[in-house]
Amino acid sequence: MSSLASKAGCICTPGPSRPKACVHSGVCFDEVDERCSAQTCICCNRRTGPKCREGLGIREWACGECGAYHHRNINAAVNLLAAGCRRLAE
Repeated sequence: MSSLASKAGCICTPGPSRPKACVHSGVCFDEVDERCSAQTCICCNRRTGPKCREGLGIREWACGECGAYHHRNINAAVNLLAAGCRRLAE
């Protein structure tokens, strides 16, 4: 991790050593719940995406509520970023 990123803080997947490393370097650490992040529409915030194990093979989907078209990984990344930003704003 670059020194700029480590000073600013970052949102990462949890690991056993991350909280200790963050406290040691003076960086804020908080876990963000990633459940349903790929299923929740980034436009209307409704859970209309593919569900369960069968849904894992579906890479792109359209929201049944607002009609927005999503790629599963990009949609999940945007939802996780938004959740992290909301958490930091608290």
